[in-house]
Amino acid sequence: MIEINLLPQDEKNKLIAKRISVFFTSLILPVSLLIILVTAVLFGLVQYLNIKNSQIDSQISEVNSKIDQYQDAKKTVDNFNNILSTVDKLSQYWVDWPAILTDLASQVPQNLQITMFNFDTKNPTLIKITGYAATYRSIMLFKEKLNSSEQFTNAKFSMASFDLKTQTINFELTVELSKAKILQPSSATSQSSSSQGSSQSNTQGNAQPNQTQPGGE
Repeated sequence: MIEINLLPQDEKNKLIAKRISVFFTSLILPVSLLIILVTAVLFGLVQYLNIKNSQIDSQISEVNSKIDQYQDAKKTVDNFNNILSTVDKLSQYWVDWPAILTDLASQVPQNLQITMFNFDTKNPTLIKITGYAATYRSIMLFKEKLNSSEQFTNAKFSMASFDLKTQTINFELTVELSKAKILQPSSATSQSSSSQGSSQSNTQGNAQPNQTQPGGE
């Protein structure tokens, strides 16, 4: 069958426009639903990523905390090892500290104060003395007296500067302990053994057994 459309052109245009309007109107709902669905999925994805980021940040913070604890523990172990190393080095020397400190105090001139007295862990015979004085003459006199003492030798200045705030001269010098005053462990052990041996021999020589003289009353 052949259909012939006898509608005027204006009516045809209105009909076409109506059909197009109906078509787009029918698309609005599915497209809107699709947009809502995509938006919901994106929102959920963003929330999921935020949660994951929070978890990752928490894990990173936990790892950093463990790293800090490890570094603190390592620093403690290193410090302890340094102390053991220092003690081991010091155990190689027997120094008459009372005599050394007494001699040091007698060498300090007037107008001079000692603020620090320590030794080099790599070389316990090397002493570093820090302090301040009112005049450079006092510092030089202190150095000369150390070099002429029996306990010290080879005193050298490593720093001397004038402090404008306190109007004093800060100084730092190094001095070596006299080699005659440093006893190696072997010599100290031999001396201890010899003294113990002589003490035992003296005890045996002085001890006499009790004897009963025969005879009657």
